[in-house]
Amino acid sequence: PSRGRVKYVTIHRGLLVAQTDRGTVQALDAETGRTYWVAEVGRANALVQQPAVNDKYVAAINGGDLFLLDRSSGAIRWQ
Repeated sequence: PSRGRVKYVTIHRGLLVAQTDRGTVQALDAETGRTYWVAEVGRANALVQQPAVNDKYVAAINGGDLFLLDRSSGAIRWQ
C-alpha cells in the first residue's frame, strides 16, 4: 500500500500540525514529538492546502471541502 508524504507543517503555541498529501492531519507536541491525535479528512486523492491553527481549532482543506477540527481532540466539528 502507498503512504502519504508530509506536505505542510504548521506550528501554533506548542502544537505542531502536519498534513499529508493524502489528507491525514496529525497534531503533535512541538517540544516532545508526542502525538496528540490523528484525523483523516476528505478524500485521499484530493488536493490539500496548508492547515491553519488557533487556540480552539485546526482548519484543513481537502479538495473543495473545509474541515474544522477540535484542537484538543481532532474531532471534526464542521465540514
